[in-house]
Amino acid sequence: MLDTIKATFSRELVSHLASRLGEAENGVSKALGGLVPVELAGLIKKVGAGEA
Repeated sequence: MLDTIKATFSRELVSHLASRLGEAENGVSKALGGLVPVELAGLIKKVGAGEA
């Protein structure tokens, strides 16, 4: 599931974000890849607590 979500971040999107942020594409890609599990864990926690 994580890989499917991560795959939605196309190379074009990563390139665009990197350009706008003035960062390297590799760093932006890693940041987005790390963000997905954190956000998913937060969502699971809210669902478990009945908040979502």
